[in-house]
Amino acid sequence: MYNIFLTGEKGIGKTTIINKILSRINCEADGYTVKPIIEGTLKHFYITSIKDDAKKALMATGDTTKRKIINIYEDSLNKFGTELVNNSVNTKDIIILDEIGFIESKCSNFKNSIINALNSNKIVIGVLKEFNGDFINSIKKREDVILFTVSEKNRDELPGVILNILTRRGDTNDSTCKKSSSYS
Repeated sequence: MYNIFLTGEKGIGKTTIINKILSRINCEADGYTVKPIIEGTLKHFYITSIKDDAKKALMATGDTTKRKIINIYEDSLNKFGTELVNNSVNTKDIIILDEIGFIESKCSNFKNSIINALNSNKIVIGVLKEFNGDFINSIKKREDVILFTVSEKNRDELPGVILNILTRRGDTNDSTCKKSSSYS
């Protein structure tokens, strides 16, 4: 199974691409996305279930004036994040990992759950932060990873390209996971 990742500038449309792919295939998907909430000069980052916005945990807090992370809540990633990824691997067709960055660097349980997902026979679609870190680099170097750099020029065509890769490999051809006719 190939693992498909997107990278690119902040705000370029990586999560939008994932959402377009998910809307065009009939699969059970879960995993996580990171949702920020701004309160004054603080920006709180929540690891949130793709399927249920109510399932979330605070993973980090940043200072918007300094554009810097000031607190990382490792327990949230090592407990909630790990459970979310592992449950997705055990029960879903597609695992979403949106996004992997530097915050995870000291979260061994969470990183192990991501490796478990990548080693599974499931479709994994994720986002890698543009960051030069050991964990991100180890994912990029895997032979089973396809990495797309999203730009303004390619972001509209990438959902179709990725869907065609999945269809060509047969990953979306079984009865529980079919590609819609929106792309061909």
